Amino acid sequence: MKPASVDPSLALPGETPVTIILIGLICLLAGSTRAQTTRTWTGGAATDWFNATNWTPAGIPAASDVILLTNGAINFSAPVTLSNQFYWSGGVLSGSGLTIAGGGAMTMLPPLRFRPYA
Repeated sequence: MKPASVDPSLALPGETPVTIILIGLICLLAGSTRAQTTRTWTGGAATDWFNATNWTPAGIPAASDVILLTNGAINFSAPVTLSNQFYWSGGVLSGSGLTIAGGGAMTMLPPLRFRPYA
């Protein structure tokens, strides 16, 4: 397999092909990051996590979003993985499951009551 190459004629005066590659990588990495959003559960439409109108601001949470749940019921109609903060101070979680990935955390604030398999 032939290694990838850069056409030196694409370089501006004083630049080398390596400079072009580094600038390209930086742009690629910067474009792939997603800003986190703090989303608060309102449950206005139903209990489904994946219903965008259940959240303020409206939208289905991304793994990198910060989640606030103070009341209501959330049903995970499919598995959910979060890699940021999940603040839980009330309400009910049920359904397919929630995974807090590396770098994420679930903070449980009082008053909480646990009723497994309710």
